[in-house]
Amino acid sequence: MALSKIDLDKAGVTGTLPTSNLDTVGVAQGGTGLTSGTTDQFLKFTGTTTIASAADNAGTYVKLLGGSAGSSVTHNIVGFVDTSKYNNYFIYLSNMQGQQGNAIDFQFADGGGAFTASNYWYAGHGWRSSDNAVNLNGESTSQIELMAPNDGGANYPSCGWFYMTINPNSAVDGKTIQGMSWGYRVDVSDFQICNVAGWQDDTNTVTGFTLHATGNDATTFDYEVYGITK
Repeated sequence: MALSKIDLDKAGVTGTLPTSNLDTVGVAQGGTGLTSGTTDQFLKFTGTTTIASAADNAGTYVKLLGGSAGSSVTHNIVGFVDTSKYNNYFIYLSNMQGQQGNAIDFQFADGGGAFTASNYWYAGHGWRSSDNAVNLNGESTSQIELMAPNDGGANYPSCGWFYMTINPNSAVDGKTIQGMSWGYRVDVSDFQICNVAGWQDDTNTVTGFTLHATGNDATTFDYEVYGITK
């Protein structure tokens, strides 16, 4: 009489089952329906009966860094750039205090500090609540005015965000930023918002960035850094 089924638990089977004579285990039987997958890919359902190998989540924001920057004139946020995974990065800055009416300057950097050569170009434009314009611009400067001058005191924290692009295939215009900032200026009694974009004409290897107030006043802020998957 042929056996219709074997209770493996009661039979006390141990060890590893050989795979040479096993068919692919289907979804209905608790398997994946696959015999292999591709590195850095994940599994997803297609319909209700099969699972297929799918490309990884390109365009996903992956948090790389985050924290609070203590009181300092210069803030180095480096070590997060990995162009094998991300060419584009999103940085959010909040609760910035201590600007004292100064702009926040941006420079590309590595573990040794900021790149300070006069090869930054940028342009920005904004508006104040009093219906007056805010203009930021420069050519062949040693930094980019990332955030417009705000008061930045304890009662008037400013905020901003920017995208940073590192294109390893481009020798010129391969490192760019574009972002927005907003906050209150006590000296003119205005709330203001400003957009700015800039780039560096250099082939140096970047691992992050440096921020500092134009007037060398110590600032504090919270920050989050995300890599955008290719």
